[in-house]
Amino acid sequence: MTKDMTTGSSLKIILLFSIPVLLGNLFQQFYNMVDTIIVGRYLGEDALAAVGSTGCIMFLVLGFATGIAQGFGVMISHAFGAKDFRLLKHYVALSLILTVIVSAILTIPTVAASRLFLVWMHTPDNILSMADAYIKVIFAGIILTMLYNVSAGILRGIGDSKTPLYFLIISSILNVVLDLLFIVVLKAGTAGAAYATYRQNGTLWVTNLRTGETHDTGVSADAPYHICTVGEDIAVVQEQ
Repeated sequence: MTKDMTTGSSLKIILLFSIPVLLGNLFQQFYNMVDTIIVGRYLGEDALAAVGSTGCIMFLVLGFATGIAQGFGVMISHAFGAKDFRLLKHYVALSLILTVIVSAILTIPTVAASRLFLVWMHTPDNILSMADAYIKVIFAGIILTMLYNVSAGILRGIGDSKTPLYFLIISSILNVVLDLLFIVVLKAGTAGAAYATYRQNGTLWVTNLRTGETHDTGVSADAPYHICTVGEDIAVVQEQ
């Protein structure tokens, strides 16, 4: 579902667009809270401390990745507002390609050095292994986090902020079920909470992508520079 946001009352359009975005952020916080509750209840206080100890480094890396992914949507919204649908398809295809490249660049070093990062942060020895097991899975799933945010950004860029919200609601419910499955039933430990998050993120991305998919893969020579520049700006703001 697309919506032309260049006509009509600006205040009304912005409010109607922003409310689903706000609710979506709340649901994202909801499944983070559920992870914490289930880990603390079923795995104990050491496991809860282990997950909590990864918060700073996780926000640093995922905040940057999310900011870049969301920034790609800016160029898509520009093309849609200008009604240049050929350029819009180019930007969508290029955003997906760049997402895969950037996620690989972020994933390889962070997974390899995750334990070292935790040591630098003076993580206590009794929770170090559990914290590393959790954050390694989180970093390994950076591509799913970025792909979800890019696909949601594509939909928002064409004026549809409701569809990502619907999928986030479904995703939050799915996350609770998967948390219980991986932690309580499969006994996957702290890594189970991370597995649950990325299983539902993967489902979310596939559904979002199918909703807003495009098949045009042509790109202009300077498009990667423009998209990456905007993405980097938003990523830096995310880190403030």
